[in-house]
Amino acid sequence: MRNLYPLCLFLWFSLPLAAQTLEVAPLTTNPLLRSLENQRLQQQGEQVRKLLGTRPPTAPENGPSDCPPESSYRVVTAGEVLAFEVDTFGLGGGQEGDALRLLDCQPLQFGSASLDSTTLQYAAAAGVSGVGFDQLCVEFCRENGPCDTLLFEVVVRRPGTTFVAEPLTVDPESVSVYCLGDVITLPGSLRCSALFDAPDDYDGSGRQNFSFTTYLRPDTCLLYYATRFPGTDTVGLVLCDEFAVCDTFKIPIRIPGDTLALPFFEDFSRGGPYPNPHRWLEDDVFVNRTLAANPPSVGLATFDGLDRGGSPYDLIAGPADHLTSAPIDLSPFTPADSLALKFYLAPKGFGLGPSFQDSLLLQFRDAQRQWHTVASFPGFPFNLPLDSVPPFQFFAFRLDDPAFFHEAFQFRFVGYSSPGGISDLWHLDYIWLNANETLDNNFPDIAFMEPPSGFLKTYTAMPLRHYQGFEDAETRSELHSAFFNHFPLEENLDDSRANYREVTTATNLGIDVTLADNNLAEILPKTPESRDKPVDFGSLKAILNSLPPDEPRIVETTFKIAIQSQGEPFRINDTVHLHTPFADYFSYDDGSAERQIFIRFAQGTEQIAVRFHTNQDDTLRAVQFMFPHVNGDVQNQLFNLRIWVDSLNTEPVFERQLLRPFYADNVYDTLQGFTTYRLEDLLGQEVPVFIPKGDFFVGWQQATATEFGIPVGFDINNTCEDCNFLNLDGEWNP
Repeated sequence: MRNLYPLCLFLWFSLPLAAQTLEVAPLTTNPLLRSLENQRLQQQGEQVRKLLGTRPPTAPENGPSDCPPESSYRVVTAGEVLAFEVDTFGLGGGQEGDALRLLDCQPLQFGSASLDSTTLQYAAAAGVSGVGFDQLCVEFCRENGPCDTLLFEVVVRRPGTTFVAEPLTVDPESVSVYCLGDVITLPGSLRCSALFDAPDDYDGSGRQNFSFTTYLRPDTCLLYYATRFPGTDTVGLVLCDEFAVCDTFKIPIRIPGDTLALPFFEDFSRGGPYPNPHRWLEDDVFVNRTLAANPPSVGLATFDGLDRGGSPYDLIAGPADHLTSAPIDLSPFTPADSLALKFYLAPKGFGLGPSFQDSLLLQFRDAQRQWHTVASFPGFPFNLPLDSVPPFQFFAFRLDDPAFFHEAFQFRFVGYSSPGGISDLWHLDYIWLNANETLDNNFPDIAFMEPPSGFLKTYTAMPLRHYQGFEDAETRSELHSAFFNHFPLEENLDDSRANYREVTTATNLGIDVTLADNNLAEILPKTPESRDKPVDFGSLKAILNSLPPDEPRIVETTFKIAIQSQGEPFRINDTVHLHTPFADYFSYDDGSAERQIFIRFAQGTEQIAVRFHTNQDDTLRAVQFMFPHVNGDVQNQLFNLRIWVDSLNTEPVFERQLLRPFYADNVYDTLQGFTTYRLEDLLGQEVPVFIPKGDFFVGWQQATATEFGIPVGFDINNTCEDCNFLNLDGEWNP
């Protein structure tokens, strides 16, 4: 069994208020992105290991602290003056009749010296190409005593030099090694090295990474982690020797990139969670299918205030997520060619609405690489109810400034957030840039708005043995599809169809039906349209019934639009898929959590439970939770895991007390961050729980009294309206 997080949203608004309450709130992190970022870093680490033959280096926590180094010599740079006091106190000096005299004990080769009272000055000659050593002699005579000769060695060093090193060309998103080699001309032995991001006009500054290949000793090689931003990035490397001669090397790193041609179309329908790398330069936005309602095509890009790793930006207020196009060649066009950028935009969705200052900007880039704000979409001056979902709106902007018609035009969207985190959502979809455009929203396209509906009536996944023999009770009698017609007039779905196959064996399940028939196949323009068609799933039921009951299977549902009049760039959104697993668990969810539930002002007695139903006797061995990274670190809180059979008004048949939440995605490679709890006794021995045919309940009791209880992920796209229960005051409520 898996996924205790599809709890019903409607419950939490109808419960009586008490000292403790169950609250629903948006997530503040993204476990999917956290997991993918961990995978990316692991892959980078493997690349580094292949390049260096060792693990990636770990930089000191506070960076190098001794570069330039403290020299053990009395050093002066060529062309400069060194002055220091002649200290005679340790020799019994300091008396009124004491005398100091500069001696010409040996010729000075690299400068000249003078003595003013007790201050010895050495003027280093210009033009010293390496280092030179001069010895100064000062005679110290006491008032009524002997004289001593004091020797002072001065090292004259050449000034530090700045070199432009040979450039290195690297592939986008690659890891490369660059070594300076024999261009190093320091006069002394190498003592320290330091890296810095040299000033330049590289667009990817702040997004690229670089490091030394080792931090165990001064290093003359660096690792460079490239972004997708094309251009030349300059990395600065400072090397200092024992005489504190420091040379700076500016290393040009060239990242090539492709230039796109018109038309430009993006509807984020080909999955995510990151944008298409051939069209976009960052991975800031979250490409998904669940965080907004009724998009103009399946898939959308959410400006969520989280970085590519799913963590909030470290800011109080300011620009957060960026979505920047790859360069587009507009040099063949002029303003007379009627270019227009079009898109759909919606605030909030299923999250929180952006506040007034948390605007979304649209910017165009001119030939001088300057960004111009074309439009600013402000947030709301008031708080929207959590259950409100503003619709997508269409926008179109003409490119009429000659400054934009060059070979590397770009546009970008910039989302502002205050503070960073999933609190100010904007959703972007259906972006079109082309010539000879009007400013209307007519496109030769009918798009799916959502993935296919599942054929299971209750669950999104279940064991095959619980389906076999109960096919009629567990299978829907219709298929649901949703469309957006971008044509100016009503269009017919023609021979658009749905089919089903078992993926593991590539078995066709004998269902190949149209999505809608007769008048229902006519789709009105410019409005969300849905269809529910009765379907006889007889052949699917029969084939699944014949399979071995304990072997895992996956049924793939495919919906495909077949309309000949559609334009070629738009056919990308004509096919959608859904996988239905038959495995060793039950789940209600679609694999994504849009919100969290938790007990507010918990007293340590509150309980939440989810009902499941088995069609035959079975054994429960484990439960999985998804704990989002919210409400601080809740791994120090406690909960009791409980299992009930038949009714919640009976004693639990299993209880494991004083468990702690654990963030699985911090340690393991898990896309959704689920934490598995085996049913065990106090000695850690597995204790499978017999589950007779019928209802059983899986739940947890908040055991720690706290203001913000343990959060659990919550899927708002697959609600189960009669399977979730809450107990705040000793009584269960559905």
